[in-house]
Amino acid sequence: MDADRPPALTRLAGRMRAAPYAALAAVVLAVAAYLCLVNLDYAALWHDEAPTALIGRNLLQRGDITGWDGRNLVGGTNGRTLNEHLRDVLPPLTYAVNAASFGLFGVSESAARIGPALFGIASLALLYLLLRQHLANHPRLILFALALAAWSPQLLLYFRQSRYYAFMALALIAAFHLYERWWRTGRIRHLAALTVVAALAFFNHYAGGAATMLALAAWHLLFRTRATAPRQWLGLAAGGAVVVAAGAAYLVWIGLIGGERSGFLAYTGVAEVPEYRGTVPPVLLRIAIYTRDLFAADWISWPVMLWFAGMAAYLAVAPRRSRTAPGTRAPRAPRDSRGDDLPLAAAGRVVLMGALFALFSAALSPQPVWWVFADRSYADLRYYMGALPLLLVMKGLFVEWAWRRWRVAGAAALAVLLCSSAGAWPINMANVLTGERTLGLHLFQFVQEIHRPYRDSIRVAADYLLEHAEQDDLVYVAAFHDREALTFATGHRVLFCCVLDDESPLPAATVASLGAHLAVEGTVPDWIVLFGRLPEPYWEGVRNRYALAAQPDVFHYPTQRPEINLHVFSPLPADDLRVHVLRRTATDELVEAAKALARDGRYEEALGTWRRILELDAEHAAAQAGLGLTLFALQRHEEAAQALARALALQPDRPDAGSLHRLMGRAAHALQRPTMAAEHYERALRIDADDAEAIDRLALVRFEQRRFEEALDLYRRLLALLPDSALTHVNLGATLYHLGRPDEAIGSLERALSLDPDLETARTALESIRASVRQEAP
Repeated sequence: MDADRPPALTRLAGRMRAAPYAALAAVVLAVAAYLCLVNLDYAALWHDEAPTALIGRNLLQRGDITGWDGRNLVGGTNGRTLNEHLRDVLPPLTYAVNAASFGLFGVSESAARIGPALFGIASLALLYLLLRQHLANHPRLILFALALAAWSPQLLLYFRQSRYYAFMALALIAAFHLYERWWRTGRIRHLAALTVVAALAFFNHYAGGAATMLALAAWHLLFRTRATAPRQWLGLAAGGAVVVAAGAAYLVWIGLIGGERSGFLAYTGVAEVPEYRGTVPPVLLRIAIYTRDLFAADWISWPVMLWFAGMAAYLAVAPRRSRTAPGTRAPRAPRDSRGDDLPLAAAGRVVLMGALFALFSAALSPQPVWWVFADRSYADLRYYMGALPLLLVMKGLFVEWAWRRWRVAGAAALAVLLCSSAGAWPINMANVLTGERTLGLHLFQFVQEIHRPYRDSIRVAADYLLEHAEQDDLVYVAAFHDREALTFATGHRVLFCCVLDDESPLPAATVASLGAHLAVEGTVPDWIVLFGRLPEPYWEGVRNRYALAAQPDVFHYPTQRPEINLHVFSPLPADDLRVHVLRRTATDELVEAAKALARDGRYEEALGTWRRILELDAEHAAAQAGLGLTLFALQRHEEAAQALARALALQPDRPDAGSLHRLMGRAAHALQRPTMAAEHYERALRIDADDAEAIDRLALVRFEQRRFEEALDLYRRLLALLPDSALTHVNLGATLYHLGRPDEAIGSLERALSLDPDLETARTALESIRASVRQEAP
């Protein structure tokens, strides 16, 4: 039959028969490549991906790793992750990758993720070469280990992210592979390539790059110290020095070393986490919690780990037994049907490299693990996800061992470890969002999810704004991460406002040169987008100015993020944890216009605008109040009092109720209705007993009513609040004089002149009282 085939197919069939496991490995890699690349736009960029993509786009369009694109700003809370030049201080490699992807494929979600996805595929191909390097005589074991990594839903979730994750895995595998090639061949080009990879690992992720170098150094010290020649030590030291020098130079340039905010925590805001007060050293606590989560997330299956430890102990003890009992037959290591030893040591060294990387990543992680999240100390799995492909070799070794004993058992072990998270049962970590254990058939769930994606909150909110918002509408989003996720999809249409306040670490001159909408103060958004609950107190505070435009039935949190303790393969019920879109009402826009006209002294125009608002909404309390204020400015006191009374009737608990009562008192006073004026001033004082203006005006009414004792009490009460008010001392002196206490009156007037020598009313009153006293003298 081979004679009937084309020559190329014949050669291919021959190679497959000669190396069936290599052929199957190619199939495994092909399927993994498909799973990495299919439907990369299945979900919107979430709040860690979006800034990476946005700054990558800025790099392409503006030639700098800046958070400012000319319209919107990306820089964490209050611009904290940017230096004084608006450059992002995080490692730049992912920005460069995104810039290149956008240049080739256009700006889109798929383009943002295709670079990391290709890195993920490359890391799996390189993993195959690394396994062949260490396990050359065990092709079936290589296939098992590769399949467990290439079809790992956890690893694939990381590879499909527009972040540093995929290159972290690629860099660790490449560094280990190049190190081994250098050691075995002694060729300088391999050491040079290793140096380049280590540098790129650092520029991909500071902690991950450092952990890669430290893991290699520790591995070398453990296994190669005695065999290392001086020139080899010199080569390793030179490569390390190049990486350290390049990294330090960049950190100085970006401002993490020697800048105004020197130190990574000064940019991230992690320093705001409560101080650790435990007794265990933080580094040890961090390592312990990260190790715990390696098991709970099923990266290292605890039954497999126990098996591996037992096998290692057995092999370690066996030679000792043979030495202590001469003449007896030494126990042999497990063998398969062909008599090949199980490569426990060789595979264990690969696993050890992964474990060393995880150890150093945990130690270097800035994650404050003592900060309890969702009632549990929390380790950020992504900081050491690069170790996952190497750690999974242990599972491959277990499947190989089971396969040698009984193929059915091996196949069952492969299916269970590949398709489910049963290896962590019953200690599976709980999902933070649902509280449920993460036990499940994750591979099938992953495949189903990427082919039948469900709606996510960022995409739903972005689509709504793109459909309903006008060009350059101002949009406020409370949490910076939600805002930045929306910015990628809608930043060309809307402006995200209220980003920076007075406590921003960015230079004031730099902030002033950006769009005014970025400032919190003085900016009124057209839209407010809230992710999660709409708190009743918040709604009560804005409902007079905003209407609830939409509340789509979608869970508020980006459940497509890769960590298994935060990922959900199917949609969650929204209930009240949904997206709420508030739109500024048309009347509120008219309110702002009317206020601006009044501030400019254009009272007649303001009056027309207030009346237009009330035609649209007769029960608009703010418009009634504004109408009253404008009528008062036009000295139309009767109408002003009526409008102000309507405003208070519509909203009695208004924050400015006291000032409205004062104004109504003044209107009544101007209309010569002292009793009504006094009633309003007293109401103002019931709202605020220290309202100096209300006290002063009520005292004037009592004085005019010749109720001098009450006026005296009120002026003294006012002086307790304003002891240096010269005019109050004048009024107190006049009141004392009318009470027949001229000497005290003179004292008050002299006090007024000492405070303000140019106060003519005090001087005139003082001269008049002194003259009156002289005339009355005998």
